[in-house]
Amino acid sequence: QSLLVLGLLGLLTPPAAASAGLAGLVLAWPRIRALPAALASRRVIGGPELSWLESICLGILAYALAHSFLQALSPPTDRDALCYHLSLPRIYLRTGRIEEIPWLLFSHWPHLAETVYSLPLMFRLDAAAALLHFACFAALLAAVFRFARGRFGRPAAFMAAAALAAQPALVWFAGTPRAEAWWALYHFLALEGLWRWRRSGRRPDLIRASLMAGLGACVKLWGVIPVLLWALWVASRRGLPAGRRGREAAAFLATALSICSPWYLKTWLGTGNPVWPFLSGLFPGDWGAAAVVARNIEFGRWRWPFDWAIARRYAPEALLLPLAISAVQRRL
Repeated sequence: QSLLVLGLLGLLTPPAAASAGLAGLVLAWPRIRALPAALASRRVIGGPELSWLESICLGILAYALAHSFLQALSPPTDRDALCYHLSLPRIYLRTGRIEEIPWLLFSHWPHLAETVYSLPLMFRLDAAAALLHFACFAALLAAVFRFARGRFGRPAAFMAAAALAAQPALVWFAGTPRAEAWWALYHFLALEGLWRWRRSGRRPDLIRASLMAGLGACVKLWGVIPVLLWALWVASRRGLPAGRRGREAAAFLATALSICSPWYLKTWLGTGNPVWPFLSGLFPGDWGAAAVVARNIEFGRWRWPFDWAIARRYAPEALLLPLAISAVQRRL
């Protein structure tokens, strides 16, 4: 978020970014110093020897991580990455300012990941953008493994992480400088926080969940929808007095919106519509918002049999078949 502030002020330059990074490092230094000891005290896979089913899952994870890491080291060729994930920060770096770009649709939507990519790009470390996305992919797998292990045990943790890593769409994009892994990581951490709050009822767990939800809404425009739905879920949770449900929902919503609102305010000031080009009847906006919405709706329509081809391309059967066979054998 500090990069957004610097960009809006016209200070998206190496000296300003380095100063902000140094200040953040100083503030986070106590936690950074304690990190090695905390990691050393935890055994990620500890326990009995891996079963054959866990070994298969570990192989799937190793393949997905190795494939994505090698992809991240190669020059980007993905269309979306070249069209806007990397183009946006490069355009901003030319002027040192984050601003609305009328001819680039995605500049009007929240793009936290692309703003972070401006850091390595301003120091001519072009390959680091894809490595940052890969790091989010690896962190997502680790978060899923840790949560599943704590709740359901080690075998379930391996299967959950492998099932996620086996999604062709995820492996396809994990090593590219996109934003999908950022969005998935923040939203999984938000869901984990809500799960913990549901069990504990503690306000800090709820606030942590709302922080992650707010960051997810900073990555993609669609991220604001889960924020609203989760706030409604908190407000309707059973077992709590009505007054407390309302206070908890208000705290969740206020915290999440305080994180993501600068992005939507930027778009509102630049286009006249905080969710441009959608809701054009409520917020007319500029640059033919209604026409853009119509084109997106037409583009998003599925047509048979092309629909089935897309579904099969994104389906997980390619890598999950060995896991499915082993699971059936274990049941028998």
